Amino acid sequence: MFIALALINVLLVISIWPTIVNMFANYELDYQEAFVEKNLMDIIGQGGDSYNFGERFNIEVQNMIDYANTYKQNDKYKFKIKPVDVYDLEIYCETTYEFTSYNMLPKRETVTSYKIILLDTGNAYIFARVKPEFEVIPSKEYIGVFVPLTKMLADTVKNELGEGNYLRNVFVYELDTLNSFSFYRFTDLAFVLIPFVIFIVVGIKLFIYIRDYRKHPTYRSLENLPNEPHENEELINLELADINNLFISKNVYKTKGWIITKGFLKTKVSRIAKGIKFDD
Repeated sequence: MFIALALINVLLVISIWPTIVNMFANYELDYQEAFVEKNLMDIIGQGGDSYNFGERFNIEVQNMIDYANTYKQNDKYKFKIKPVDVYDLEIYCETTYEFTSYNMLPKRETVTSYKIILLDTGNAYIFARVKPEFEVIPSKEYIGVFVPLTKMLADTVKNELGEGNYLRNVFVYELDTLNSFSFYRFTDLAFVLIPFVIFIVVGIKLFIYIRDYRKHPTYRSLENLPNEPHENEELINLELADINNLFISKNVYKTKGWIITKGFLKTKVSRIAKGIKFDD
């Protein structure tokens, strides 16, 4: 059981490794890896040629509760950006999130308001979501996660640019500085914490039993039988050593006076009732 629990914990840690990697650190975005041609686009003002999102980015609104589409580099999705320049676009948005529970409770909706600013990294432009009251501060570092740029925002920017204007080399992901995906971090950690606690408890018990086998539940069960536990232990060991009178069937050991059944978690020890012969 201990080995099985250890294996389960290893598999769980592997499955939530991105959560562990991103929980306590923010990472520098590798511009060379991020700003490749497939991840960049041009937005041309109203009346110009339309931009092409491609199938995986052609979405109206990104569901922020689903972080499966966040931009990652080697399992890292929480980045920090220090732009060379920042522009306040005065674009304000609202997103409604719908939470559906599995315990028959009614659905909940929350509305998040934010403002869009534009970060100039010197290599490409990045749209970022910040609080509505945010004011641009020179040399500020921006920390967040990248979610696919919505068509809604691109259309808004296209209209704001006006005919004949354009914005080139735009990263196809928005930097969301408001959502840290703490909901998923909590559920991921809770998911791995429960078996980890069980693993620790079982490990402590195993250590105690190795140091003193008399504290094991199997040995303690001998206290419920006639005679002292150490006397029963001696009798059992003597009869198990008597190969001629030992019958073994899978996980059941039967001697003259005992039946020992090995289970997954516990071994059951019971005495064989002796018949009493009455004289006529």
